[in-house]
Amino acid sequence: MSNFIKFPLVDNAVVGVPLDPSGNLNGTATGGGTLSQTGVTTVTIASTSGSGAGATISVNNNGQLTIGGVILTTVNGGDDYKVGDTITLAAVTTGATSRWTANIVYTLLADDLLGGTITRPFMMIPIDNVGVIKKGTAAAIGTNGTCEIQLKQVNATTGVGAAVVTKFLVTLDDTVALSSQRIVAGVAQAIAKASEAENSVPAVKFIGDAKILSVQLS
Repeated sequence: MSNFIKFPLVDNAVVGVPLDPSGNLNGTATGGGTLSQTGVTTVTIASTSGSGAGATISVNNNGQLTIGGVILTTVNGGDDYKVGDTITLAAVTTGATSRWTANIVYTLLADDLLGGTITRPFMMIPIDNVGVIKKGTAAAIGTNGTCEIQLKQVNATTGVGAAVVTKFLVTLDDTVALSSQRIVAGVAQAIAKASEAENSVPAVKFIGDAKILSVQLS
């Protein structure tokens, strides 16, 4: 019996959930000109130096009137952004709660992105200890979806780790057309193939060409 299934990871495809505990993107923004008013404005990225598209960013000047006080957070991750890409947020001079008079330019860091890398293009997980495949919770970015692969285990009733189920959490992009049943079915189908064909290590595929952003053990 094959013991693993493969999750192909897209290569740093989206502006992701930032690791900065304050919610900021991790790099430094430049430009912005003169900032006025406080509050939050959500804007689509006007341009990028790479092939990325579709991301939207929340801009909050946080009560400050300099670019150093601006907080940028991800609203919708988009696709095909890479480390080192510069993203440009166009000036907003009218009709917004928070305004800036010149473009804000931000260079994407690795910690701003979700997905695989050229050194880790896929994730393999063992199937022998899979207990349950179920719909996960809604992800934080745009229309992403998640799927939980819960493992068989015996939990203690008291102490650290009591009643905690170990699981792989699979985060997907471009799942707006997928039902939760189809997401779960994609994983289940790969596990079935691995069970039937020794050493085949089948890749997980989803209807609608949904991309796999990450597979995390928790």
